[in-house]
Amino acid sequence: MKKLLLISLVTCLFFACDNSYSPIILDSHCRDTLSCNPSKAQRVCYSTIFQSIEYIPIPTDTNFLIGNIDKLLVVDDFFIIMDKYITHSLFVFNKLTQEKIQIQKQGSGPGDYVVLQDIYWDSKQQVVKIYCNVRKKILHYDIQGHFLREETLPYRSNRVFSIGNHYTYYVDYLRNPTIIKNNKYPNLMLTTQDGKVLCGADYFSADISTSLVYSTLPQFSVMNDTMLAIKPDHSQTVYYVTKDNIIPAHYLNFNNHNVDHRYWNKVTETGMTFKKITDYSNAIGLCESYYYMENKDVIIFKYRYREQLHTVLYSKKSHKLLDANPFYNDMDQITPFQPVLVQGNKVYCLLQAEDIITASSFLYEQQSVPESLLNTTQALDNPIIVVFTLKDF
Repeated sequence: MKKLLLISLVTCLFFACDNSYSPIILDSHCRDTLSCNPSKAQRVCYSTIFQSIEYIPIPTDTNFLIGNIDKLLVVDDFFIIMDKYITHSLFVFNKLTQEKIQIQKQGSGPGDYVVLQDIYWDSKQQVVKIYCNVRKKILHYDIQGHFLREETLPYRSNRVFSIGNHYTYYVDYLRNPTIIKNNKYPNLMLTTQDGKVLCGADYFSADISTSLVYSTLPQFSVMNDTMLAIKPDHSQTVYYVTKDNIIPAHYLNFNNHNVDHRYWNKVTETGMTFKKITDYSNAIGLCESYYYMENKDVIIFKYRYREQLHTVLYSKKSHKLLDANPFYNDMDQITPFQPVLVQGNKVYCLLQAEDIITASSFLYEQQSVPESLLNTTQALDNPIIVVFTLKDF
């Protein structure tokens, strides 16, 4: 009996450690390189790249109070909003009909989530999918807020997206022991529905502590129905994910300011802390890029260099790159350029009600923000969605 148990255990371990998936090898096959030099950044005004600003207030009532917008999806006239930490809810708002729906389903039953980790819109099935990485479930809801069904995933992740008949995961330093390879985990991977890993990329060492590396929880940019883009934190490589493969697409090059072996050697030192790593990065001038977004026409991201935050906009039509520091708001004077979504020629940002109230005294005469918005906004109102329309640049 003991012998049989030992054989069974070894067999289970063998299959659990089946590392037959293909690693993505980084080489010169990135489609193009975007080069940034922080010493050559320029002052860029909003009016240089934006042709207009539109304000979309989200109606506020006691049954529809949004704590924070952690993710925004725009589907036709619908705004789908994830508030992960405050109300733990999904909100759906139709800007034409003013119809409002809130989904708040914390629990362990069918249709419930423990953590509202991620959401995305499945254009093929016409459903919004909610991902809970604690239950490892994807919950399907229609646009009216009705629960349809759920499915179980084999891995824990921070971002998940279905593409074709497969799933892509952005792990973000969460460890999945069954897919370790050469003492490293794939930070980005593509799997079949039953969990077989087809390929992986952006590997991180098994001894890296998630408490030591800063994460912005990068999102997938939807390029089209069959391709996504994502740039993992602490990486210069942007990957395209198709229904069959992961492809190195762009390389963000800061030359001698790149995050490289110097950074990772420091992370793994004994007694290292987050503050020490940050101080080290600032001291030697490493550039860390965040908040990457892309569509067929434009790339937008930010990077930090010695405590200064640069904003980069790149036109895929003209191949012109703007490295803005500072990025000066000469249009409405109050909306910070912190994009939550880029879709077509529209860039979606957020404006908090208290910011409008604070600025209303000096903005009133300039009329740079609609008077109706200045006069009606209350301190506890829901955030305002601000839509910037891009110029060709």
